[in-house]
Amino acid sequence: MVEACLLGRIGEPGDVAPVVGFLIGDSGKWVNGQVLLVGNVGTSNSALFADSAACRAEPEAVDVGESVLETDGFGLLYAMEKRGVRAEPNTYFWLLEGCLNNGSLLDAKRAHSRILKSGFDGDRALGDRLLRVYVGLGDMWDALKLFDDMPHRNSELWNCLISGWLAKKAYWNALGIFLRSLGESAGSDRFTFSSGLKACGGCGISFDLVRQIHAKIVRYGCASDLVVGNPLIDLYSKNGRIESARLVFDELGFKDSVSWVAMLSGFSQNGLAEEAMHLFVRMRCLGVMPTPYVISSVLSACTKSEAFELGRQVQGQIYKWGFMSETFVGNALITLYSRCGNLRAAEQVFREMENLDGVTYNSLISGHAQRGDGNVAIRFFKEMHFSGFKPDTVTVASLLSACAFIGALEKGKQLHSYVVKSGFSSDMIIEGSLLDLYVKCADIETSRELFNSTNKENVVLWNVMLVAYGQMGDLPESFKEMQVRGIRSDHIGLSSALSACSGIQAMKQGLQIHAQAVISGYSMDLSIGNALISLYARCGLIREAYAAFEAVEDKDEVSWNGLISGFAQSGLCEEALKVFVKMNQVGVRANVITYAPLVSASANLADVKQGKQIHARMIKSGHDLETETGNALVTLYSKCGIIKDAKREFFEMSDRNEWTRFIFFPEQRRVDHLVRLL
Repeated sequence: MVEACLLGRIGEPGDVAPVVGFLIGDSGKWVNGQVLLVGNVGTSNSALFADSAACRAEPEAVDVGESVLETDGFGLLYAMEKRGVRAEPNTYFWLLEGCLNNGSLLDAKRAHSRILKSGFDGDRALGDRLLRVYVGLGDMWDALKLFDDMPHRNSELWNCLISGWLAKKAYWNALGIFLRSLGESAGSDRFTFSSGLKACGGCGISFDLVRQIHAKIVRYGCASDLVVGNPLIDLYSKNGRIESARLVFDELGFKDSVSWVAMLSGFSQNGLAEEAMHLFVRMRCLGVMPTPYVISSVLSACTKSEAFELGRQVQGQIYKWGFMSETFVGNALITLYSRCGNLRAAEQVFREMENLDGVTYNSLISGHAQRGDGNVAIRFFKEMHFSGFKPDTVTVASLLSACAFIGALEKGKQLHSYVVKSGFSSDMIIEGSLLDLYVKCADIETSRELFNSTNKENVVLWNVMLVAYGQMGDLPESFKEMQVRGIRSDHIGLSSALSACSGIQAMKQGLQIHAQAVISGYSMDLSIGNALISLYARCGLIREAYAAFEAVEDKDEVSWNGLISGFAQSGLCEEALKVFVKMNQVGVRANVITYAPLVSASANLADVKQGKQIHARMIKSGHDLETETGNALVTLYSKCGIIKDAKREFFEMSDRNEWTRFIFFPEQRRVDHLVRLL
């Protein structure tokens, strides 16, 4: 057997163990090296370690043991006990390390049991290790039981336990442990506060508790520490306390990229685009190099505030710093342009991106769907499918919205079939989108069947059905049924129903809804007021529209756009332009919906000077390339006989299907130019 070992001919693990047991002393050490060369470590380790320990080769025993205990721990332990070698706390320490590395909770509990039997449960280092193993393996209840039995608990153990609950997203449990830690003198340090603040964020607790925790942080002298300050900024921002967040930010002794991102995100979440840009400029003046996450936060702020021009300035820096390789930065740009209505710019970013994902496609699909470009949205969906990205509820809801807008009922039905097969049918957003599709496509029977199969206690679905009942003239009955079911119609449903009123019954339906709004306490609601302005304008009742406009207290761009469109549609073009001037004076930002009727008004007045001034504003805000404004510009320049500009605008339009705009050319010139264009 010795000869076999010396020649390295031991091929099976079973052959090695008895050899190691036989060879002791000098030859044992040599065989140890030979065995490791052969590679039969797994089975021979236990015997080898036990023999080394028995021969008092302690350094060797430790060297071999620490590496072996993690892979063959219990086999080694049994071999030691068989030879009468008593395991020490350090043995169990490495045994637990092996349990953690192997991910074996059962072995960890076996080790715990043996520790108790061996009388080592009072060993602090071993107890700490056991707690970390339980937390690392996700057994938080055993970890908590062990923790509660510990006589001495330092901040590291508290932090370990809180982090474990956070990892399992059990935020209330984490918060409970954190609050307990505040009652012990050695229970809290900066990492404890950091974890506790994250738990607060997960629980969505009140501002008062956050403020009390902040006071504790100040008393502990951690207020200027990054580890505590960054999550505190984030928490204050999410609670809408942006001034408190700014105060914490300013008091930080040193700011890292996370600090800047947290503060910029705070401004973004609270719709403060200009403040975000000022902070970004300050950051650059201090020589801090922005990260892609910083840029993403700035773009998000611009999106929420519709600060299109600021976002376009940031885009130039993105190329300079090479951040377009980051997918989430490109996605933020696409979202910005989509929300601002500049879909041509969004598609340009899309083509320049190196790596795409599902969010990229969702942003484009959603943007086109919201603008009513249903066919384009469907085209991007097909491209998404062929690129291997799986659609989610956001994708499907956007596509259903696109189909509803263009009246593509058959395509919508195909999507409905896909929804059922994919298991999306129980999603509340999808249910609402499907119902909206059938209502807008006037398939009232299917919409009723779908509505009856859903939860009739859902006010969102009732909001959609109010539009259908309005189309059928059944609004009073629907309001009664809602009252019987204890469902109170909200401002969203009432304003949607008002927007859907059309035809000769529009005013009658509108008055019924207005009466219900008064009963429900929403008569002064902004969305109701805007819907009334639009309704009266559509019905040609411009005096009533103006009265509804004046009744709205906090007017937004929708209020102004409704009145401008109403004046323009009624042929009161000068009044429309006057309202636009007043809109600018009060600081309300115009959008694509504002500009189209204004250009049309200028065209009707043959006022090319006024039209060009509005065109200049459109170019500055990035709305000159949109289909609606493009059509209006072609009409303006055609009517005024400026054929060169009309032709330029025509070819710059993203959708050139509106050939009829050229009917305003003088007859012979119209024919000549159409021939050239064709």
